[in-house]
Amino acid sequence: MFVFGLYDPILTSRAGGTIGHFVIGIRVKSDRDRSENISFLGAVLRFVVKVLLGWVSLLTVPRGRDNRAIHDMVAGSVVLSTR
Repeated sequence: MFVFGLYDPILTSRAGGTIGHFVIGIRVKSDRDRSENISFLGAVLRFVVKVLLGWVSLLTVPRGRDNRAIHDMVAGSVVLSTR
């Protein structure tokens, strides 16, 4: 459980995304400075909200500013395409 709970936040805050993010060509960055990764605490908050809300969070993507999901809005992050 420890590894599962920290995999996403550690890789998102350190590398800008998980292995899956890299494979599909997206990165998670700070909404304030899109050249910076989000903080570890921001990545933990993003992960917790994403887990708690599940797919419901993704329903907000087409409606929000910059197509951000609820978990991105709460964490101050944005998902960018690298392609």
